[in-house]
Amino acid sequence: MPNFNKVYIDPNIYYVDDFLSKEEINTILGSTIEWLKIDNTGNSADKFNSYDLGDLIESGVARRFTGIIKSEEEFWWNVIVKRFRDLLDNENEKYNGVPYITKYLPEGEWALYYHYENHPDCGLIGQHTTKGFSLGLNSGWTGGEIHFKHKDITFTVKPGQIVVFPASEEYTHAVLKSRGSERIVHSGFVYSNDLYTSEYAPATWPGDYLNLGDKK
Repeated sequence: MPNFNKVYIDPNIYYVDDFLSKEEINTILGSTIEWLKIDNTGNSADKFNSYDLGDLIESGVARRFTGIIKSEEEFWWNVIVKRFRDLLDNENEKYNGVPYITKYLPEGEWALYYHYENHPDCGLIGQHTTKGFSLGLNSGWTGGEIHFKHKDITFTVKPGQIVVFPASEEYTHAVLKSRGSERIVHSGFVYSNDLYTSEYAPATWPGDYLNLGDKK
């Protein structure tokens, strides 16, 4: 197992520098990427100025595009997913992230409103969520900090760096707007192993990645 240098900024929040190399980032961003614009029912930010920023807002996210990596899917599973699984130190949880990346545009005052990953509104899948994380993929922007509402912690994810945090309400967080250029990250979730034996296991989810849930 790789020897990751985890730096803790809280008893339960840590980051790892150089989780990805520059070459690996170039492989991801150099892939054929299908960018999907998020609409009003999928976390559009069209009306974000009318919302209370202190609350969890289901449709108040300025996350404008989701990218699906097409040409480097095997690289994603064989390198990225495997490395993240190696990073986890709890045998009772697993990461099975499909190859999605997110592009935040430098618009508005916020990129992502306060929320936490296992909020009851996330349904039965949410109750199995144990951690969230963000993996930086580009530079050229300022701002874009992750702010933990109940902690005195603000963190900026650099290219190749990953930050991992609990999914619980105690770690409610938001992402501030980026300035100067778009910000690209891979954000994802870690689930308890119970999810993978439930009716919501990845093999039962619709989409192009039905058969990838059990890849090692």
